Amino acid sequence: MSQSLFGDDLPDLSTVRLAAGLSEAALAYSVNGILGEDWLSADQVAVIERRDPAGEGLTRRQHRAWYQACGYGDKMPPLDLGNPYAPLLHRRETIIAQVLGWPDPAFGEEDAQAGFDKAGILAAMAMWVRLPRLLVSGGFDAGKTFLCKALIGDPPHEQGGLLRSNYAPETRMITVIIHVDHRPPWLTQPVALMSAAFDLDRLYDRRHVEAELILAGDRALIERFAVHRKERPGGAATDQPWASDGGGSTADADTRVAENAAYCLVFMAAPLLRSLILIDPPGFDSGMVLDQERARKMAGLADIVVFLSQFVGFLNVRDFSLLAEQLRALQLYPRRVYPGMGAFRNLFVVATHARQSPADIDHVLSEGARRLWADSERSSKLFQRRAAEAGEADGAPARLLERFFAFYPNYPFAREPLQEDLADLLAGPFPRAFNRQAKTVTERILESARQYYARRVTRFDDLLSGRFRPADEVRAAEAARDEVDRSIVDHRRRMEAIIAEARRAGLEAANNVTDELYDPVRTEQMLRSNFERYDDAQRHLSAFITETIHGRLEDALNQPLQSYQSLVLGFARKVVSVDLSKASVDVDIAQNDLLTRLATVFFNNAPTTRAILQAISPRRDPALFFNLLWPVAPTVAAALAMMSIGNYVTRWPDLAKAVVGKLRDTNLRVALTEGVEATCASLRKEFDTLTAKARADRLADLARKQHRARQSGDEAMACFQRDRACAETNRRRIETLQRTLRDSDR
Repeated sequence: MSQSLFGDDLPDLSTVRLAAGLSEAALAYSVNGILGEDWLSADQVAVIERRDPAGEGLTRRQHRAWYQACGYGDKMPPLDLGNPYAPLLHRRETIIAQVLGWPDPAFGEEDAQAGFDKAGILAAMAMWVRLPRLLVSGGFDAGKTFLCKALIGDPPHEQGGLLRSNYAPETRMITVIIHVDHRPPWLTQPVALMSAAFDLDRLYDRRHVEAELILAGDRALIERFAVHRKERPGGAATDQPWASDGGGSTADADTRVAENAAYCLVFMAAPLLRSLILIDPPGFDSGMVLDQERARKMAGLADIVVFLSQFVGFLNVRDFSLLAEQLRALQLYPRRVYPGMGAFRNLFVVATHARQSPADIDHVLSEGARRLWADSERSSKLFQRRAAEAGEADGAPARLLERFFAFYPNYPFAREPLQEDLADLLAGPFPRAFNRQAKTVTERILESARQYYARRVTRFDDLLSGRFRPADEVRAAEAARDEVDRSIVDHRRRMEAIIAEARRAGLEAANNVTDELYDPVRTEQMLRSNFERYDDAQRHLSAFITETIHGRLEDALNQPLQSYQSLVLGFARKVVSVDLSKASVDVDIAQNDLLTRLATVFFNNAPTTRAILQAISPRRDPALFFNLLWPVAPTVAAALAMMSIGNYVTRWPDLAKAVVGKLRDTNLRVALTEGVEATCASLRKEFDTLTAKARADRLADLARKQHRARQSGDEAMACFQRDRACAETNRRRIETLQRTLRDSDR
């Protein structure tokens, strides 16, 4: 009797019954109900399980009924958690309705620069007062889209489903799945393709969305642009969508859309989407460089990460690196502050295609958690640090194991723990934590805005009473410029020392790892110590060599890059302090979320914003190390060519010699040296861009003050009266909004 009814490698009859928690009598009752006849008794269940554990003596109909009674073959129901974020969404609607009603002329250049005009307040609220985002990540063959479809109840593609899943790479854009009720009113189509500059935090900013919208339409857009092009007969697959074979104009238009579109927004009426936004990125190892870049980009936007890896080969060296990147960007919710949460509570590590027995699954998950915790050396002890920051260092390995799950849709014991834990998190602890955080940040931002306008009123009162004159404003602006100039000189001197240390450490590490990889004996020892089987070494050779090189360089540059982060953070605090002092605002910029928002305002045109935000709030950028080491990445891309080594080597020494030969052919030492030099150059260039932007802002402010000082006395007084009236009105508007929100919370 074949067991292929529900897939290969089914557990035996007694195993599935025990996993389903059924007694012999309960199973017999259920089976008879399915068959519609009294075929089985409790005693017969015991006899069959003992004499025929595989069920080979059962008829096909009886065999199917047995497994169906244990839950096999049942369609995985979509999650429906109701709407636990109703208070948050009501708060957002209240804020948007009131702020949009404020007249634009009521805000001036200084208000916009401080981030407290309409656009600034709405942008700050959009960053925090929103639905949480669940990122499903992993390799292209890990089943990301399949899990997304199961969670939201999207039917198979051939039956009208919107999303496509397959073993081959399917997803080529970052797919963002949103409930249709949460669709911005100016987007009327179910699918919208957005450019790479699209900011998900600005989904409800009409001007931004319309500026970055490339194409909107029905589900056909997914087929044309959001999935990988399939292989034509006799040809190779590419990351370009199908283009028309007929005329050049259609094909050219399709190519332009494919080259510019990076996000695919999909709006659908799934129950789960009322409580979150689902993100399905391309696979990290689909072979498309663009895919990997886009997938990494999404890590910083996730509030919950579900990381998938195939059961066979669960958590390889590539997975370790990618998982560390995403954990580095993930918001921390300590249990002592947020009951029901914890250091790893919003992380799920899932072994997919898990069709083995419960015992085998438990073993693989336990071993994966053990290796991940032990491998944290490669990630600067990231998991240990996260547990320590949450105050949960005791028992942390056991709590990490609790975040490991299996998934196979037709096997209840391989899907229900994930379903239940995800539903428990999304229905209770996480909404409480997320709503609480959003409320706290909202109150803080509005209070900062109120203080800002109150201080402006006081300043204009001083100007109108003669206690403070336009010339004083000019002197204050000159002092701010000089202070920033002095800070630039001081920080640039320190920056050069940091870069010199980074260069020294990077070149030393590059030479050391090259010496090791150029030595066949040491390379063979490295391969044998990291791979138990020769076949595994051949299969994962490329990823392992690349990860080894990247890991050595990251370890060497870790301390200099941490110093660089601190330097950028210090400069950001200094410039923000100068700006706030200039605007007569007294706020605590030690609050990282406030400083993050202000740094975004002051440095919004500088490429170094990502470094600033990483230093201030790690959640905003998942991979500072990767981004700064990116110049090194192309230089080690030659390691990818070693995938072909397996075609002609059969022994460990031969494999090591082939690796050494390949690396020598690509002149690895020179390539890594150039990569380290390029990394140091990029640090210097980013810092120079940042300081130039800061100084330009000071010069522009000084020019405005000088222009005001040159105005006649009557004109200046009229200007001060007008600005004071606007500031007073805006202060009252903020206070009204604060009262409205407090009343709605009662």
